[in-house]
Amino acid sequence: MSTTTVTTRTAANITSRLSASGIQKPPGVDGLTKVVGWSMWAVALLCVLGFIGGIAYLVIGMIEGREIHGVKIIGISLVGAVVVGSATTFIATLTGVSIV
Repeated sequence: MSTTTVTTRTAANITSRLSASGIQKPPGVDGLTKVVGWSMWAVALLCVLGFIGGIAYLVIGMIEGREIHGVKIIGISLVGAVVVGSATTFIATLTGVSIV
């Protein structure tokens, strides 16, 4: 079983227990989730653009002999995408609201 599946199941389990126990969300969470949601979408878009830019830089770098820079950009973009995915699960678990 992958880590993402385990994390998603754990988040769903915690969320269902919190909602079943009658715990209400703290005031102001709706505004927070809206801001966090928009910022996560913006960062995800930057990760995709960085990935595409890294591929383009990799192709150009292969001609000039500097392809390692393209690989670094692609790696940074992928790490950023993993961080955004983890943060989305973490925020969803804490607030009980799915951001995606």
